[in-house]
Amino acid sequence: MADDAYTLADFESRAESNLVKGVVRTFREQAPVMERLSFKKSTGLDMKMLRTKALPTDAWIKLGEALPAMKGTTEPYTERVYKMGGKIDIAREYTIANSIVDERATQEEMAVTALAGGFNYAFVKGDPTADPDSLVGLWWRLKNLLSSDQTVLGGGYDISPDTAQTDWYHGILDKLDELRDQCEGNDCDAFLLDIKTKSRAEAAFRRAGVLSQTVDQVGRRFTQYGTDGPLLIPMGYKNDQSTKI
Repeated sequence: MADDAYTLADFESRAESNLVKGVVRTFREQAPVMERLSFKKSTGLDMKMLRTKALPTDAWIKLGEALPAMKGTTEPYTERVYKMGGKIDIAREYTIANSIVDERATQEEMAVTALAGGFNYAFVKGDPTADPDSLVGLWWRLKNLLSSDQTVLGGGYDISPDTAQTDWYHGILDKLDELRDQCEGNDCDAFLLDIKTKSRAEAAFRRAGVLSQTVDQVGRRFTQYGTDGPLLIPMGYKNDQSTKI
């Protein structure tokens, strides 16, 4: 994490008003994946960085010979800054009415919940060819920006509750382990899953004796692959509450 990057927990602890704390807390509760990310403030419309394109060539030399030059290749990369938000318009009559419900607070919480759902969807399924103003999602990046070697195909393997595969849970474990191996140094913090696949993965872990649980800072309970393995994070639904991610 960069020195000037913060997690949502950092932002919540540094917030100077209860409103900001409430907004950040809602994001943390409604978008578990955001809890795993770090954020930084930007004063521009894009962010420029260098990424590795090719490592230098290794060389073996005889004793006494001069050391050869070793130089890798980098390339500039630019990532857009994206913006989410909207205007919360509440009729004045609702704010002054004598009611046990704070309509302004209710609308604000609903708006933030909708934004969290929109982030969840775009983080995975955002397609710049369909919506250039949205995040570029992980699925699009995997299909268009990364080598096919980093994609593990599991299609066609039946893991449904009524599957005829007697060893179906071994198949899930094999595929997830294969996926973890694609991460550098096997550094995999979490699996982002749709709700049905998460349920079947938990069933597989349970049968294999590797299902564990953990509780995060805001009291949410997550299942986990082993005692120190990746969390299983359900991506839930879009903000329409019906479209499964």
